[in-house]
Amino acid sequence: MREHARRGKDRWHALFILHDDVTKPLDLVHEFRTRQHHEQSHRIGVHDLALDTAPSGYPKDGLPDRPGFRQGPLHLCAWIAALAGHALLQLGASLPAKFRRAHPRTLRRWVLMHDAELFVTPSHLLVVLEAVGRRFLLRPLLRQVNEARVALPWLGHRCLAIGFAATSRPLPDAKPILIGLTWPEVGSDCEKGSAGVWC
Repeated sequence: MREHARRGKDRWHALFILHDDVTKPLDLVHEFRTRQHHEQSHRIGVHDLALDTAPSGYPKDGLPDRPGFRQGPLHLCAWIAALAGHALLQLGASLPAKFRRAHPRTLRRWVLMHDAELFVTPSHLLVVLEAVGRRFLLRPLLRQVNEARVALPWLGHRCLAIGFAATSRPLPDAKPILIGLTWPEVGSDCEKGSAGVWC
């Protein structure tokens, strides 16, 4: 099939079609090109969400003619991967337009993987991020988290607070975090390293 080009050379496609005398050749080319989305989804599932590391679905020492499939571990693994994938899609949707359809690996590299120090106070878990070059991406997300006052039930219902260290040069519209918190409550190490945490 010959596909006429707007500029440059025409493209020729070799089509091997069985039992379809109705669909136009160009429609078949367009349909074939949509496979890229499926292939990309498979790549993301295998490489980014680690779907190929699912636990064994049957006991290896079982009878060959009665493998006794165990659906529980497989369902749990797939469910956790689906939750993680959905959470990453929602994260991408809350970022600027160029990250809306970003792969999980890209989001992990640009947004999630940052060095930070953790400080536990009687009332808060304080996450102090080091200076990062992509603050424009993180600041709106961090402000949403801080305004939501997320409580951590597994850490004595302490509130999560995330910000940047004072050494990372605050921006003009920066707001301090935990204004009412006294640094002696946290400890001298935190006072030296993270006084003036802002977002």
